[in-house]
Amino acid sequence: MDKKCITGIQIFIPPTKPDSVKKTPLTRIIDYIEHKFHIDIIIIGWGDNPLLYEECLRKARIHNTQVYFWYPVLSEIPNFQSSFQVVGYNKSKVISEWLTDTGEHFLFACPNSRKFESVLKKNFESLSKKLRNSGYNGVFLDRIRYYSPASGLLSTFCCFCQGCLRKAEHMGINLNKARLQLGQLIKEISKIKPSQVPKQSKALNTLFSSFKENQIINDYLHFKFNSIKEVIKRAREIFCKNELKIGLDCFTPSFASIAGQNYSYLFKYADWIKPMFYINTFAPAGIPYEIKSIVEGLIEINRDLREESVLSFLQDQFHYDLPCSVNEIYQKGGVSEEIIAKDVLLAKKQTEASFPIYGGVETISVRGICKPDPLKLKQSIWYLEKYADGIVLCWDMFSTPEENIDLVAEALK
Repeated sequence: MDKKCITGIQIFIPPTKPDSVKKTPLTRIIDYIEHKFHIDIIIIGWGDNPLLYEECLRKARIHNTQVYFWYPVLSEIPNFQSSFQVVGYNKSKVISEWLTDTGEHFLFACPNSRKFESVLKKNFESLSKKLRNSGYNGVFLDRIRYYSPASGLLSTFCCFCQGCLRKAEHMGINLNKARLQLGQLIKEISKIKPSQVPKQSKALNTLFSSFKENQIINDYLHFKFNSIKEVIKRAREIFCKNELKIGLDCFTPSFASIAGQNYSYLFKYADWIKPMFYINTFAPAGIPYEIKSIVEGLIEINRDLREESVLSFLQDQFHYDLPCSVNEIYQKGGVSEEIIAKDVLLAKKQTEASFPIYGGVETISVRGICKPDPLKLKQSIWYLEKYADGIVLCWDMFSTPEENIDLVAEALK
C-alpha cells in the first residue's frame, strides 16, 4: 500500500502592510487548490490581519485541514535592540544588508542575548495563549537560525557576544579560541595561491566539511547547533501546554550547518521539519543564491580564487552537481532538482526513518526572485512523493499563479 503524502501550502501576510491582503482572494485560492487536490496543512502568517486568519480557519474547518500559525523567531523582531545583535568573529556586530519589498530585513537576534531571551519567552507565551482554543493545530517556526551566506559569508562566523561566551563557558567550550581559530583559517584562505586547487586547502575543508579533525571548530559548531536547539526546546515546552504542534522551517540538510541548524539536534522537539528545497530562488534561503554568496564571499577573501575552482570545491562539499560559473547558475534558472532526493535521505539519516519530512518547493513567481521551470517543478514533486513524507508549496499562494497549481496537480496524479 502506497504511503499517504501530506500536502501543505504557505500563505504570507506582509508584516508591514497586512491589510493589503483581502479575504476574497484567500477564499478563491483555497477553493481553487481544493478543487485540484486536498490541502492537509495551511501555514499562514506573519502580518496582523484578524479577518484573514478567521477566514482561513473557517475554510480549514470545512475541508478538514490543519492550520499552523507561521511565526519568525530570530528575525523580523519589533523594537529590535542593539543588545540583541549577533557578534561576528571580528568582534563587530553583524548588520543585515537585505531589505525586501515585503519589509523583511533579515536582521537576526542572538538567542543567547540575556535581554532577548526574556523577550522571546514572553513572545512564545503570548503567542501560545493567543492560539489556544482558536482552531490552530500548531505553530510553524521560521528564522530559527543564525545568518546565512546571503548576508555575507563572514557574517556566518558568529556569534561571540557576551551571552554566547558565558553560556559556552558553562558547557566547557572556549569560544574565544574558536573566534581566533576562525580568524586564522580565513587568513590562510586569503593566502591560497592561484596555482593551488581550493579543494586541497586544509583551511577551506575545515570551514566547510564536517570539521572532525579540528576539535575547536567542532566545539564551536556544537555550541551553535545547541543554541538553536534550546530555542526550539523552549518553544516546545510552552506550546505543548496548549496542545499545539510544532513545524520547523529549515535549510536543506547539506546547507543547514552553515546557518547553525542541525536536524539531529532539532527533530526531537518538533513534529515535522520542512527543508527549503528552493532550487530556483535568487534570495536568502534560495540554494542558488546561497551558493553564489559563498563563491563571492570566498573570492572577496582571496582575489586569486576562481569561480570554477570554488564551485568545484563546493560541489564536492555539498554533493550537488554545479556548473562552472555563477552566471551559468543564473542562466539555468537555478540548480538541479536531483538534490532533493539526496537531501531528503540525508534528513532521514539525521533524524529517524519515521520522522516526517515535508519538502518545501517553490511555486511562487516573482520577477527577479523566482520563476519555477514547469518540468523541474513537476520533477521536484515526484522526488518528494517518492522520498519524503509530504510536500509544502512555498512560500506564498498569493504569489503563485494558477498554472503552477495546475502543474502540481498533474504531478500528484
